[in-house]
Amino acid sequence: MILLFRNQPGRIVVTASEMAVVPVTSYSILFTNEMTKTPILIEGLTDTSAYPERYNAFDIDTSVFDDADNGFYDYQITDQDGSVLEVGKMKLVGETVNPVEYQSTPIEYDTYGQ
Repeated sequence: MILLFRNQPGRIVVTASEMAVVPVTSYSILFTNEMTKTPILIEGLTDTSAYPERYNAFDIDTSVFDDADNGFYDYQITDQDGSVLEVGKMKLVGETVNPVEYQSTPIEYDTYGQ
């Protein structure tokens, strides 16, 4: 399972290259929220692993999840040909930004006895 934190650098470590038939030059990861089924696609990822024959490491920008809900996601990693290399679960945690709403109507105060 992948664990990602909002507003922090995201590093994903997986073993996707085990299933690759051809040498992979570019990876894509599709995250789908389990509840809302909202998809988030990250394309053009390159492997930053020191030992790509053992594992794959990807650095991702977690700002793609700014409008997404916290919770569990299914993920699917594909190569440049669209072949599915790995599937699994991801959990997104952290504080979401809640916008502050202000009333445009002024508040009137009544003072008695003055």
